[in-house]
Amino acid sequence: NRARAALNEEVRKINARKALHDAAKTLDFSRLRDAIVEGEKAGLSEADLEEARSTIAAEDRRATALRRLQDAVQRRDPHALRVAMEDGEAVGLSGDELGCARRVLEEEELAARARVRLRKALLGRDRNELRDAVEDGQRAGLRDEELAAARALLHEEDRKAVARQ
Repeated sequence: NRARAALNEEVRKINARKALHDAAKTLDFSRLRDAIVEGEKAGLSEADLEEARSTIAAEDRRATALRRLQDAVQRRDPHALRVAMEDGEAVGLSGDELGCARRVLEEEELAARARVRLRKALLGRDRNELRDAVEDGQRAGLRDEELAAARALLHEEDRKAVARQ
């Protein structure tokens, strides 16, 4: 009876190792998690479970990095985008997964430069600078309300220039 129990235990371990191996090959993480649980129940050693746990941990880090990246893209926060992109690169996110974040970061940096140029043009009150800053702002996708003050000042400065002629 003891021999049969020992044999059954070994068969269960063999089946658990096979399930771990098969799940690891398919990269079906739900199946791999189930196989780890079954391996633990079967009494597999930590060494037997280590690779599967490591694979799951790496996938969890990857999924977390992807969620953070998607959140940063949605918020359009340049700092959060940079941090999320670094984290994503560190865990091996693909170029496609990082590409959208890169584009959004470029757009936000362009918009930030346009806002700075608008502020400087507003302070300087130079018509050419105002005109160029408004055009830059439009190209950068700034909202009309962000451009309104510069447009109004440009209109006022144009009116003054015409009156001086």
